[in-house]
Amino acid sequence: MKKITFVIFAIVLGIVLGGCTLVERFQQAEEQYLETRVVELLEEMPAEEPKLEPSLDTEMVAETAETVEAEVEEIETEEPEEPEETVEPEEEATPIPDPTATSQPEPTVESFDPGEYLGKPAWKDEFEVVKYWVFGADDFTVATLENGRMKLVAQTEEPGWRIASTNVLTDAYVEVEFDVGKCSSTDRYGIIFRVPEKVDYNQGYIFSVTCDGRYSLRLWDGIKKQSTWVKSYTASGAINDGSNQSNRLGVMTIENDIGLYVNGEKVDVIEDETFAAGYFGVYINRDKTDKLTVFVDNAKYWLNPTAK
Repeated sequence: MKKITFVIFAIVLGIVLGGCTLVERFQQAEEQYLETRVVELLEEMPAEEPKLEPSLDTEMVAETAETVEAEVEEIETEEPEEPEETVEPEEEATPIPDPTATSQPEPTVESFDPGEYLGKPAWKDEFEVVKYWVFGADDFTVATLENGRMKLVAQTEEPGWRIASTNVLTDAYVEVEFDVGKCSSTDRYGIIFRVPEKVDYNQGYIFSVTCDGRYSLRLWDGIKKQSTWVKSYTASGAINDGSNQSNRLGVMTIENDIGLYVNGEKVDVIEDETFAAGYFGVYINRDKTDKLTVFVDNAKYWLNPTAK
């Protein structure tokens, strides 16, 4: 302030000494003072860097960059979800047909079982009703119908049988199923066939199997009370031996040839001309077991068979 006072005093003194008018001198002093004051103020003010106002585009870029950085940070902090595995169904490969290949029929297995290859039987009895057989008791056997089967029980050690009331057979295949109960050794059962047409049916061929797994063929003559071996006891693996077993027995007669079958398997062929025709029936003969019992089912026959 002393400096300012000095300046004002000098100006006034200059005006007086120069002989100028007071107003003119005062105006000159005021202008000089203002110039001097402006310089001082400029010297006292600190130097500041000019601020640049960001343009609109710069602000938008900055805001966008901040937004992107925030989203990136959020994505990096989140645990990525594992995508669910999708199992694509496997497409079955369609075979390409070979135009040169021709379809071949499947081979067929030839059967040697007469019960199969002879086709439909000419006669059969499934023992549903009493029709073709004589039931009851006699001196040798007891025959009853039980649960769709014939129950045949040996009364003595003498052979016994029941004859079916059918036509007389010449060339035929006869088949019968047997279920034996308790048995032992030479206890036996089977088919009697080519029984001559007589009242007592006391002649014919007897094909039987034993409990110990053997088969035989005999000629029976009840008039002479004698039995003649045509084929003596012979073991066969086709026979289901022992107690409580099942066996399907068959006899094929073509002229003088007699074919013997067990469970569809041919076990023997024998030639004999004693009896040429007759009836057939079922046979039982106990040897070791008291009250030897067999159950008979599915009796059948085919006419004019062909042997294989």
